[in-house]
Amino acid sequence: MKVEAKVKKVYDDYVILVFNKTEKCKKCEAFQFCKFTYDDKIEIKAKKKTPMKEGDTVWLEIPENKAIFLSFLIFILPLINAGIFYLIGTFFNLKNFLKISLAILGFGLSFVVLHFFEKRKIFEPIAYKK
Repeated sequence: MKVEAKVKKVYDDYVILVFNKTEKCKKCEAFQFCKFTYDDKIEIKAKKKTPMKEGDTVWLEIPENKAIFLSFLIFILPLINAGIFYLIGTFFNLKNFLKISLAILGFGLSFVVLHFFEKRKIFEPIAYKK
């Protein structure tokens, strides 16, 4: 989704933007990025691509099509990994305690993968001047 927004606050590598809630917001899959205020304005933190100052009107681009992928990473991947690691324990005829320990290890490794994606910041909203 691409909308026009006003710069509220500027930091080194990101900005806080404000824009009015539109019809696009109802259909947007990336609503988890937005912080709704009481007067139908939306406040959002976005990565700064070009130099800007407070009060500037800029374009805000919010990645829409990645919401399902993010949900998969957060909720389903840890469960799949736990199941796979449990099955590995079953394949090697390990005791139940070790199978469960392996499942917990697989669950935990999922969060290492999530940390990798979070560090790359590939799902971040982007702001740039018109």
